[in-house]
Amino acid sequence: MPDYFFSDRELAKRYGVSRTTIWRWAHAGDFPKSHRLSAGCSRWKQSDLEVWERRRGIDGGNTYKTNPPTK
Repeated sequence: MPDYFFSDRELAKRYGVSRTTIWRWAHAGDFPKSHRLSAGCSRWKQSDLEVWERRRGIDGGNTYKTNPPTK
């Protein structure tokens, strides 16, 4: 089954944070790397996100308002 690719908007909704927070997490290095699909189009692979969530005990339906859980 192929992976789904999430936009920053979808991830912001998934985690209950702003799009800026998603990018801040990505630049901090403790969030899965985005995949550049074309100019101006970056997405996050579902399987990468699921690994990240499992490592942190996150259910994809849970929300975090400011920062992702620490290691």
